[in-house]
Amino acid sequence: DYGGGSKEVTLIPKSSLLKSEKEITILVNEKKYSELEFQTIVADMVERIPDQILNENKSLEHVDSDLNLVTKMDPEYIQIKWESSDYKIVNEEGKIDTTDLSLSGELILLTVAFSYFEYNVSHSFYIKIFVQINKFLRI
Repeated sequence: DYGGGSKEVTLIPKSSLLKSEKEITILVNEKKYSELEFQTIVADMVERIPDQILNENKSLEHVDSDLNLVTKMDPEYIQIKWESSDYKIVNEEGKIDTTDLSLSGELILLTVAFSYFEYNVSHSFYIKIFVQINKFLRI
């Protein structure tokens, strides 16, 4: 299986030609994607990223609450890491700090890096962070 790791398999040969049934243990490597397969899978993951990370936000063009910067997606054995152009505003977990933001918002570049064995692909996109309006309203 993909992502299952290597495992030892014990074989017991059974043949009328062999007098003994001595066990043989072999190491079977996990099934591994080719670079093209990896790139195809990542392209699909990139399409699903916005829905995965939005949380309670309506769009990436208007973010006013924490994001869910996922570190696991299907398939789970592809590693995911995040970078932000401004960690004071959006950290690597997706926590938003709007303390010093103007009401016009702030454009942030997020980069998601996918890795699988020796293969690596990054994808960057912009999000716009705004101060939550209801922070200023007293009810």
